[in-house]
Amino acid sequence: MRKNSVKFSQELFDKICEKIANGESLRKICKDDKMPNLTSVWKWLNNNEELSKQYARAREEQAELYADEITEICDAKIPLDAFGKIDAGAVNQARLKIDARKWIASKLKPKKFGDYTKIHAEVKDTSATSSWLGEVLSQIDNNK
Repeated sequence: MRKNSVKFSQELFDKICEKIANGESLRKICKDDKMPNLTSVWKWLNNNEELSKQYARAREEQAELYADEITEICDAKIPLDAFGKIDAGAVNQARLKIDARKWIASKLKPKKFGDYTKIHAEVKDTSATSSWLGEVLSQIDNNK
């Protein structure tokens, strides 16, 4: 069954962004009958740079939320199995939740949560390289 068209309003878009920042997926939000369908939201984002910026900020806030959730998952008490030992299934489920949130956060806010390495290089003297390169280029020209 097709949803009725929901007309754009800034108030509605603010509500969508708030839900995203609080961890809901856009897909889940758009399943609500009072919300627009995914196609409508994508059109709004593609046609309005300010909305795109607002949406991007909501996604960055969502990354921060996921980082907080990772801490909560890590700090949660691990349940015991029927034999009184740590439940390996629960540990694996927690690991999966953490890995998923880490991956998503690294994509939503790569400068803070991504795996990147900052490389700093300083070149002090290029005169030897420049003269050598000039000689090589002139030899190539002479061989033509």
